[in-house]
Amino acid sequence: MRILRSGGVGAFVVLAFGRLVQFALALAATRIATTLLAPEELGRLALVVATTGFFTLLLISPVGMYINRHLHAWSAVGVTWRYLGRYWAYLGVVSALAAVLLVAGRELGILRIEMNLAWLVVLVCASMLFATANQTVIPALNLLGRSDWFLLLSIATAALNLVLSTLLTLVMGHRAEPWLSGTLLGQAALAVAGARLLYVHLKRAETAERTHSAESDQLKQIFAYVWPVAIAVGLGWIQNQSYRYVVERLLGLAPLGLFVAGYGVSMGIIAAYETLLTTYLQPRFYRDITTTSTAQQTEAWQRYASSILPALIFTTISVVALAPELTTLFLGPAFRSASEYIVWGAIAEAMRVVGATYSLLAHARRRTNFLILPSLCGAGAAVALNIWLVPLLGPTGAGIALAVAGLVFVFTIHVVLAAGLKVGLPMHRLSVAAIFGGAIWAIAASGRFLLDGLARWPAVIAILLLAWVAYVAFAYLLLKRYFA
Repeated sequence: MRILRSGGVGAFVVLAFGRLVQFALALAATRIATTLLAPEELGRLALVVATTGFFTLLLISPVGMYINRHLHAWSAVGVTWRYLGRYWAYLGVVSALAAVLLVAGRELGILRIEMNLAWLVVLVCASMLFATANQTVIPALNLLGRSDWFLLLSIATAALNLVLSTLLTLVMGHRAEPWLSGTLLGQAALAVAGARLLYVHLKRAETAERTHSAESDQLKQIFAYVWPVAIAVGLGWIQNQSYRYVVERLLGLAPLGLFVAGYGVSMGIIAAYETLLTTYLQPRFYRDITTTSTAQQTEAWQRYASSILPALIFTTISVVALAPELTTLFLGPAFRSASEYIVWGAIAEAMRVVGATYSLLAHARRRTNFLILPSLCGAGAAVALNIWLVPLLGPTGAGIALAVAGLVFVFTIHVVLAAGLKVGLPMHRLSVAAIFGGAIWAIAASGRFLLDGLARWPAVIAILLLAWVAYVAFAYLLLKRYFA
């Protein structure tokens, strides 16, 4: 594991292999879930995840972002574990608040998820505790330079989640509740292991606990940073998750399950690309923005965006081009009609990653209030378009709404954050990425034409393997300068 800490191409290759393992596990989970669960059950699962996301994004994610922004500074003065201890207490409080709101929402008829109330409360609140703890301590290890532990624990989490979810579903019944329970148990177990390793690392690195800023000043800083982020991510939930309730209410659970399955394939692939690059690049980014110079912060973001965005364009075009083959490979027989939703999911997820990349510029400058207007525009567009298009076009309308709302968010945040700064997009590299994506599209189309007489599965495997080889070669050409 010394390779990981040495940096350069070797470290990136090791991280890439680890992320490929996670990617394979995630898509294996999609395949198994869509085989074991009916579309209606996947629809129920999607609503529970969306409900959990509401509380997590609004109450927890902004504080988590603040932790990421200040982790290096806290580590330098020996106070990281003290602040994390307060964060765990905060998680307990907001989980209890979520339980109260869930009960009230069910009693008032606002929350209409077809699930026993006790199950709903346990799954949502346990996710807020265990999933958040897992996604706090393990990424913190990466930000503090322990990419080896981060990689091993991330793979272990994905593997244990899959094993436990599959076993519990087979034993307890093909329903959403046991599948989600297995995921939460896996996250809880590895969160404990990650917390132990993080404590050991901090104990070694933080030799003394020095005087830090006054508590009142610290709370003011946290609140000033967090409240705009909370509003922005709450609006982001409306933009990216509220469609689930609209589709379920207007069309039913089965169409929602089909859409979420197709969208999930795109999300898994785009997320694999995103996490691979951010795992390697974000520690450097957060280290470089620990400065008061706006010019240096902007330069750090420019380097980050120049590596993330071209590869994103290339990956998105590749997913769209290979949507029919990806549907066959990663979705069960009951979900084969979800190919179109993979396309819209890829476009919507690409817009999300672009928006998240721009958001980092606001975090770097500590001007998180700049996120509110773009988030408001994106959320408004999503709600209006879903209400208009879902009754007309079915689940396809939700896909179009997500993609267009994402584009609205990206356009607005570019205008807001680029004002007064020399922020530009790497247009030449974006053009090259689009050309590479066109080559993948040509490979897919040619493969379908030439292998038309071949049996379905051999043709699908052949097309995907050929496209994968080309993808790796083109991705290397796009990214090699950033990992030298």
